[in-house]
Amino acid sequence: MENLILHARAHVGELKNRQHPLHRAPPEILSHIFSLVPEDVEGAEAGDPTWAPWTETGTPRALHSLILVCHHWYNIITGTPSLWSTISESDADAKPNFPHYIDRCTSGPLYVHLNGRLHESTLGLLRRVGPRIRDLFHEGSESTFAQTSFPADGLRRCKLNLGHEGYTGPPLVPLFQGYAPNIRVLQLDKVTYLPSTPFPSLVHLALGFAVVGKASFTFQDVRRFLLGHPKLQSLHLKCLAIPGVEVGSAALSETRISLRFPHLRRFSLVDACHQEWRIEQQTPIPYSQVLKTIAFPDSCLVHVGPVTYHDLQTLTPRLIGDSDWSYMRIVGPDRYYSRCLSIQLTNPSRGQGVYIDAQQEYDEGFERTIPWSLLAGSGIRELWADSGSATFFCPPRIPTLLSILPQLRVAQVFYDSKESHRMKDVITTFMTPVGDDSVVCPELQTLWFHFPGPVVEWMDTIRSVLLYRRTRLCRPLQRLFFSFYEGWSGAWLELGASGSLPNPIAGLEELVGELLIFYNDGIPPSAPGQDDLLWNNKLPLGCRAHMKLSGFWPSWERR
Repeated sequence: MENLILHARAHVGELKNRQHPLHRAPPEILSHIFSLVPEDVEGAEAGDPTWAPWTETGTPRALHSLILVCHHWYNIITGTPSLWSTISESDADAKPNFPHYIDRCTSGPLYVHLNGRLHESTLGLLRRVGPRIRDLFHEGSESTFAQTSFPADGLRRCKLNLGHEGYTGPPLVPLFQGYAPNIRVLQLDKVTYLPSTPFPSLVHLALGFAVVGKASFTFQDVRRFLLGHPKLQSLHLKCLAIPGVEVGSAALSETRISLRFPHLRRFSLVDACHQEWRIEQQTPIPYSQVLKTIAFPDSCLVHVGPVTYHDLQTLTPRLIGDSDWSYMRIVGPDRYYSRCLSIQLTNPSRGQGVYIDAQQEYDEGFERTIPWSLLAGSGIRELWADSGSATFFCPPRIPTLLSILPQLRVAQVFYDSKESHRMKDVITTFMTPVGDDSVVCPELQTLWFHFPGPVVEWMDTIRSVLLYRRTRLCRPLQRLFFSFYEGWSGAWLELGASGSLPNPIAGLEELVGELLIFYNDGIPPSAPGQDDLLWNNKLPLGCRAHMKLSGFWPSWERR
C-alpha cells in the first residue's frame, strides 16, 4: 500500500510539472537554456580572464546535475549531441567523463577543457577524436607529449602548459604530429621548448616562458619561431629574460627591426606579473634591446613592464616619440602601496596606445629620469593624474609636467589624504606664469579635483588660481568640478539647483562658467552628462576589460 501511495504521489507531481510553462517550451529552447548553465557558477560569474577573450564556447556545462531533475530534462539533454560537445576533465584518478561525452556527441566539433594529469583512457580518446577538437584548453600541470600527439586538423584555439622540469630535449619539438593548419589562437605557458609545427593561420599568440630553470632554446630560436607567423594581430611575451635565453647585444646585432608584423594590433612584453622580486633577484628583461627588433605598425597598442627607471629613459623615445597622442594618464608610485609608476597614452582615432609600468624602490629623484620633453609636441588635450603623481606637478625639483602640455584642455587630479601635504603645491602649479602675459596650459577649459574633502586652505588656493588665470588670459575657466569621497555623503549639487553651497566653496561660482560638486563616498567618479570626462571613454577598443589576458595583457580601464 505504501508503495502505491508513493507511486501515486510521484505521478501527481509529474502531472503538475507538465503544466509548468518551462515544460511546454520547445525542446530546442530548453536545450539552449541548458547550454548556458555553467559547471562552476562562481567561476562563470567571475569570468576567466585568461581564456574568455578567445573562446566562443563558454565554460563546461553542469549536465550531470541537470539530468537528475526529471525524465523530461533527461531525455532532452541526452538527446542533444551539441550539449555534450564541451568536455571537462580534471582528475586522473577518478573515472573519466570523456567517454560519456564522446558517446553522446558522435559527430561535430569538440571543445575540450583539461586540468591536471589525465586518465589513460582520456589520452587514448584524444588521439582518436583529435581531428574533431576545435578548442583544447589545458590548465594546471604540464601538457604531456601524449596530449598533443594527435592530428589537429580542426583545432582553432589552444592553450597548453609546456613546463617540463629537468627537460633536456631539443629546443624545437613537433606538436600535433607537425600538422595544425587552422589554429588561430595559441597560448603556451612555462615554455621550456618551442613548437616546430608551423601554424599558418595563427593570429593571436601568447608565450609565457618558464620563470625558473634553464630553457633549451635561445632568443634566435624565439625570433625564428615568430618570423614564421607574419599574420599575427596579437603578440604577448612574458618572462623572456630567463637563464638560457641569450639576448645579449651580439645576439641582437644582426636582427634589428627583423620582426615585422603588418597586421599587429596588440603587443606586450612583461615580466612576472609585477612581482617585485623579479626586478630584485633575477636579470630583468632587456626591454630596449628586444623592442629594437620589432617594427610596430602605426595603429598598435603596446604594453611593457615592469621596467626599471633606467630602462624607462631608453624606452620612452622608442614608444612615445614621433606620435600624436590625445590623452594621458599617470598613476605614480608612493610610499605606502605601490612601487610602480604607470604611464598610459592613447589616440583612439588612430588605434594607438602605450602602457608602461616602471618599478623601483621609492626615490625622491626618480622623476628626473623620465624624459617628459618628448611629449612637448604630442598634442595631449586631456590629462588624468591619479594618486601618487603629485611629484610631477611640483617645481622647482623638476620642470612641471603642465609646462610641456600647451594644448591641454582638461585636467583631472585624483589624490587621497596621504598626499595632502602636496596638494597646495599641485594646485598652485596651475598658475605658473609663461612669459609676460600668459600662464601654463593656456587652453585649459575644465579642471576637476578629486579630494578627500573641501579643505579650506585648498579652496582658498583654488580661488587664487582662478583669479590669476582670469587676469592673465582675460577669460574665466569654463568648468570646475569637485569630487569629495571621505566622510561625505549626498548627491550631485549644481549651482542654482541646491540653493546653497558648502561654506569653503562659496564664492567660487562667480569665478567659473560652471561649478559642479559630487560627494561619492569613495566610488570612482562618474558624472551624469559628463561622460566626455571619463578615462574609459578615451581608450581604443583593444584596451577594454573584456580583452584582458591574465598575466599578459592588462585592462587599461580605470576602476
